[in-house]
Amino acid sequence: MPEFPPLGMPDIREWAGDRSFDLGHRYFRNGSVLRPRRQDQDRTLKARVQGTAPRPYRVEVSLNDRGIAAGACSCPVGAGGHCKHAAALLIAWLEQPESFAELEDLDTALARLESDQLRALIARIVRRHPDVEDQIERELIVLQAPATDAPVDVATLRQQVVAVMRSGGYGERDGYGYDRYERYERYGRYDDGWGEDGDEEEGADLADEMQPILLRAQAYLDRGDVANAALVYATVARTLLDTYSLDEDWGYHLAGGIGEVVRECMVGLENGLTTTSDPASRAPMLRALFDLYRDDSVGMDWAADTPEIILLHATPDERHLVAGLVRAALPNGKDIADQYALRRYGPFLLDLEADTLDDDSYVRLCRQTGQLPRAVARLLERHRVDAAVAEVADAPDDELLPLADLLRAAGYTDRAEHIVRKRERRGRDARMVLWLRDRAREAGDLDEALALTEKLFWRAPSTELYAELRALAQPLGTWEKLRTGVLAHLTSDGHHALVTALHVDEGQVDEALAALARVQAPAVTAGGGWEWGAAAYDGFSLRVRVARAAEATRPAEAIALYREEVDALIAAQGRERYATAAEYLARVRDLYARQGQQAEWQRLITSLREQHKRLRALKDELSKAGL
Repeated sequence: MPEFPPLGMPDIREWAGDRSFDLGHRYFRNGSVLRPRRQDQDRTLKARVQGTAPRPYRVEVSLNDRGIAAGACSCPVGAGGHCKHAAALLIAWLEQPESFAELEDLDTALARLESDQLRALIARIVRRHPDVEDQIERELIVLQAPATDAPVDVATLRQQVVAVMRSGGYGERDGYGYDRYERYERYGRYDDGWGEDGDEEEGADLADEMQPILLRAQAYLDRGDVANAALVYATVARTLLDTYSLDEDWGYHLAGGIGEVVRECMVGLENGLTTTSDPASRAPMLRALFDLYRDDSVGMDWAADTPEIILLHATPDERHLVAGLVRAALPNGKDIADQYALRRYGPFLLDLEADTLDDDSYVRLCRQTGQLPRAVARLLERHRVDAAVAEVADAPDDELLPLADLLRAAGYTDRAEHIVRKRERRGRDARMVLWLRDRAREAGDLDEALALTEKLFWRAPSTELYAELRALAQPLGTWEKLRTGVLAHLTSDGHHALVTALHVDEGQVDEALAALARVQAPAVTAGGGWEWGAAAYDGFSLRVRVARAAEATRPAEAIALYREEVDALIAAQGRERYATAAEYLARVRDLYARQGQQAEWQRLITSLREQHKRLRALKDELSKAGL
């Protein structure tokens, strides 16, 4: 036997983790470890392990003097070899080392073969596995050295790219005429290798399968044939974007691989720009880069780095060329998609033309593409303050406050506040009041901050804004007067739930009980639950919050409130509600015990169990709570 290092089950468990170890042990017992081999030279173990997917996964683990050194598996989570399939392989080695066939290093074995033997071997492999022929053809693309003056056959190249995608099953239809998406819709599952373990490796496989074609482009680039290199990169990326559809890639199995290839093509085009200064060669690459950016409409942002690449490498004349392409792509409509496109192109176009446009043209372009902050910033840089203020004053409500902050940052706080205050008086936008309130706080004007907070409070009364009122009024010595008025006004307006919550927060139990008595009775919701109007605070019903507050000084009232809550929860039904009811009943038991009224508690719990004796889930939850 080879001198592999000693290995134990704890070593495997530590390597794979508890869950993967347990699943791997099950795979081993089920005989899922297929064709185990050992490679003595580098102390590597290899096998195929049958998971839930139709095709077994390729697994290998390398050992060294310290134990397990590295591993790999073709399953979706197999990077590093810490998966259940690798665990199954290691367990098989530990339990049945004699089943591992000795495997000679592949390079050594192939080196002994004559050329005719190699050809015969390849032919036999192709006959058994016809798909290998396509892979060989793609590899030959790299080995075949095309003449540097022969232009790339774009049509053939597109066919090759599509063939790589089809080889992974993308867009194919099964024997019944259904594609993968349709099979999922009909049967609720994917066949063709998309089981529990999934085949998320397909995206990585796609990137690997595309490498021969990309290596051909690199070969062109290495020879100085920039035109053909750019044509290959542009054609590959363009074909992927044209062919890919989310409807045919349910689960995004290929999206990662396609994105990887598209980005690699962009890097290749960028390398081409750094390789040549010939305008005639560079222009097609710039157009190709922009085309990828324009047509990356799947929503994946695979070509998101295009503006950065172009701005980094383009000459002034080339920026003008690309700016023309961007302007031609600007939409004319005003729907959501058009507005999104304008905001996407706007920063790119402004960066391209920033040094060539006068201020007025620049501002018009900012308005057109939804980039008002850039317009205001430029006007301020040019000391055109009145023009900048005018742009801010005319801005839509949704964009006003960030622009006002630009004026403040430039030292024009008074003018910014004047614009926001005027806008706030025209409407009821709480954001404007908040902005003004925060500015007043920063300036130390507590009277103004308090007045603005009151305005916010009466628009939407809440415990949070009440606390802010208190924090602002106390230093001014006006809190008690303000508090009395606020509570009276809330009570007269019927905000009894909020008044109750405020009294609870302030520790005023008697007042909270009195306010709670005025709250509308709870209503059962459509979902079987219940609510007290808007009276749910801090994750508890208002009734429970008052009961908790009353436990120390008003235990009888607390017990009554808990009992009301328990009755409502039981009526709403559901195990989760029964568990909550049991929790509150435990508090009732403790309250009775503190008052020496254990007999009252026994009568209550006995009566409740008898009343709901048919609710088995309730009785189960009561028993769990020891009631």
